Amino acid sequence: LSLRDARKLDEALKEVDRAITLAKILKSSENQAMYTYQKARALRRAGRSEQSLEPYQDALNLYLSQQDSLRVAQCYNELGIAQKNMGQHDEARVLYHKSLVISRATKDSSRIANALNNLANVLKNLGYIDSALTYYYQALEVHEANLDTAMQTNVLNNIGIVLTRIAAYDMALKYYHDCLWLRYVSNDSLKYVSTLVNVAEVFEQIPQMDSAYYYTNRALELARLRRIPDIEALAQESLGDYLLAEGKIDQARAHYNLARQIRIHRDDKLELVSNMYKIGKVDLLQNRLVEADSTFKLVLAMSTEMGMLDIMANANRQLARVASAAGRFEDAFNYQVVYSMLTDSLVNARQVEVVSNQMAKFEHEKKQREIELLNKENEVQGLRINREKTLRQSLIIGAILILILAFVLWNRARSLRTVNETLEYQKSVLQRNDHEKEVLLKEIHHRVKNNLQIISSLLSMHAREVKDEHVVAALTEGKNRVRSMALIHQMFYQDTEDLTEIGLHTYAKELCESILSSYSTDRSRINLLLDLDTVTINIDDGILLGLILNELVSNSVKYAFPESRKGQISVSLKQVGDRLVIIVADDGVGQNHVHGPESTSFGLKLVNSFIRKLRGKMNVVTDIGYRTEISIPHKA
Repeated sequence: LSLRDARKLDEALKEVDRAITLAKILKSSENQAMYTYQKARALRRAGRSEQSLEPYQDALNLYLSQQDSLRVAQCYNELGIAQKNMGQHDEARVLYHKSLVISRATKDSSRIANALNNLANVLKNLGYIDSALTYYYQALEVHEANLDTAMQTNVLNNIGIVLTRIAAYDMALKYYHDCLWLRYVSNDSLKYVSTLVNVAEVFEQIPQMDSAYYYTNRALELARLRRIPDIEALAQESLGDYLLAEGKIDQARAHYNLARQIRIHRDDKLELVSNMYKIGKVDLLQNRLVEADSTFKLVLAMSTEMGMLDIMANANRQLARVASAAGRFEDAFNYQVVYSMLTDSLVNARQVEVVSNQMAKFEHEKKQREIELLNKENEVQGLRINREKTLRQSLIIGAILILILAFVLWNRARSLRTVNETLEYQKSVLQRNDHEKEVLLKEIHHRVKNNLQIISSLLSMHAREVKDEHVVAALTEGKNRVRSMALIHQMFYQDTEDLTEIGLHTYAKELCESILSSYSTDRSRINLLLDLDTVTINIDDGILLGLILNELVSNSVKYAFPESRKGQISVSLKQVGDRLVIIVADDGVGQNHVHGPESTSFGLKLVNSFIRKLRGKMNVVTDIGYRTEISIPHKA
């Protein structure tokens, strides 16, 4: 440790390796695991996340063989942090979830809250704002109960970041100020400085630039004083952003370059890519097109490797601008098309493939049109030759007849060309109108989904503020109903080529998984069994069936397994003749006052109303557990 503090990490690692070797010789697996874990953690904290993966995995295997659940959960959490630092957010999410499952099984409240917070961080970066807020609030409750001020401030700061992203600036400032006060009284100077930068970002958005400059300069001053390079780089970039907005391009570049020098020596690829993107914008503003093109292509390559779709989209937009300024209009069009397809935070790699296929199809159709044009020209040339032959043969008839015949042929060719041009123009207009209607319809679904997601987030925040358990339960149920409607709109603009129908089986699977996640269900306690036929359905019926599934599955999660009882929830979707049969069943406690066929609860009243609207039938069986069978008319 003394060598590490003296910035001689390599010498310290050699000493640790000697200790690991000695532990192996002495067959002390506990010491071997401990030293290996400490080596990995030192590498990760020194900015060498990729090098830390192997010793972390070795330590994990040793702790698994020792059946040390506490250390296993700790290793999964540390591996998740390393993967996140490398930009591998999907891998980090899996590792954090493993840590959370083990921590819940061992009832380690501190590590549960840690895993919740880290899982929310990854979901936030991937664009799942609503789920991220849910996990953050759960983590905050645990930290408050444990009186863990340091971790409590981390969650408060993260909630502020999410609220800033959805433009809830007043609420973001409230959480940031609570965080600043706790970090000040607990003398947490390192994280206090980072929160100052976040507060400055809010004031920039409002905008109140005097306050933004004050908080940023204060953060920069403290970061230099306490030697916090990451915060110093962040403050330098913020100052560059402000100066760039004021048109002071050279001064902005100077701040961005200072930040880049710091970023290069750190192991946070995401921050480095963000910095390069800002420098590329400055190059473009100063008409340094070669440098801008090179920088944005590197940004695109790195963000593609990390799966950061928002940065990929912005890089394509900037490359389109560079190409347009350089007169490469076809390249600019191609980049703009890719940007348009990547603008949503939930777009996936399959959509990028669709863009590429569309571009290939466009090029193919263009070549086909050129071939058709050449064929028509050949046909016209053939007609011209025949006409000349006819004219030569017709000389014997006389000059007048030749002139009349020539005029008739010329007029006919002109009419044919005019008709062809008119048909081609009408065809292009129809194609353009169809494409515009499709884009508009997808945009409508996109906006409806975004509005519903914001409503869901606001319900989550409101549930956090109230204390009445009945009100919290009502708000949570309302949030789940809104989310079930948002999910189907998301699938219509994101995952389907046919904008009139959607795969009900895919929608049902994602909806059920979302419901269990929203109630923070321990998946080792409640098993979800799905048996879904491939069925397509229109959006109106899909919304009603989604709300019905939401109510039935939510009731099973809430009431079928009291007192941490284990069980199974099964959902079946079958096409039987001209009817669609949906079965939701659990092996829980069976009928009760809120979970029975004669229930008067609001949710089951909605179910009965929706089934009537779908002209369907419902049957409830409570012999073993609780089973609801629904049958509605539906042609395959």
